Amino acid sequence: MKVTVKLLKQLVDFSFSTSELCEKLTMLGLEVETVRTTADMFKDMVTAKITAIKPHPGSEQLKLCRLDTGTKTCSVVCGAPNVETDAIVALAHPGSALPGGEKVEKATIREIDSEGMLVSEKDLGLALESSGIMILDRSLKPGIPLGKALDLEDDIIEFEITPNRSDCLSL
Repeated sequence: MKVTVKLLKQLVDFSFSTSELCEKLTMLGLEVETVRTTADMFKDMVTAKITAIKPHPGSEQLKLCRLDTGTKTCSVVCGAPNVETDAIVALAHPGSALPGGEKVEKATIREIDSEGMLVSEKDLGLALESSGIMILDRSLKPGIPLGKALDLEDDIIEFEITPNRSDCLSL
């Protein structure tokens, strides 16, 4: 069974660190199998602002988006129908890995360099379907780590539930 520390804090008032919590739960007979942080899931992904959109010279469906990442500007080729100027979007930099195992690389798409990927909720494993890229709240500044911007920074604890502890199969 997997549970996040934030969810546990909504149900029970405690101030332990994640490691202290795991130790206490293990001492109560709940074997902690693994602890992961969601920060790893969104590594090398940030918020970015679309500053300009031009049609791709080699394709009618693709667009060339100019982005402000807070520290630099970059260009990304995108085929999503919902790209718009001044939108705050989720940008996966080259080297980041999507939850499905796909690695984002710098690519040349029809002779135009693309320095990353504008991602959707589906790409990030946050939804089963999506109709385009993830458009974020316009109040967010460019360059914020994506996990922080989405308020998804948390620790995930996975328990090994033994057959004699079926009472532990729900929160």
